[in-house]
Amino acid sequence: ARDYDAIVTDIRMPGMDGLTLLAEILGRRPDTPTLMITGHGEYDLALRSLRGGAYDFIQKPIDRDRFVASLHRAIEAHALNRREKDRRSALGRCVSELELIVVKLEREGGASHE
Repeated sequence: ARDYDAIVTDIRMPGMDGLTLLAEILGRRPDTPTLMITGHGEYDLALRSLRGGAYDFIQKPIDRDRFVASLHRAIEAHALNRREKDRRSALGRCVSELELIVVKLEREGGASHE
């Protein structure tokens, strides 16, 4: 499956509900920020999308600057989360390696005292 820096989708689409799509995205890619586009006055849907895990919502008519700023923040947040996850994974590998070294040294130390 592909990894995306961010996903942008409309809440209202023919044949599919954007909130259902959001749940599907979060089920498959919970770390991928999703921006929801809403029609003017659809505050209830916008709030439901945020409560449902959307990163942000953009209201139509789309303000280009706000959209670009929100998308940029979403991509940056995703990159930071990915780096943090990679660092934690690397730290976990280092801890495992150190534990193996300690066990080995303890065995060698115990063998030399016998």
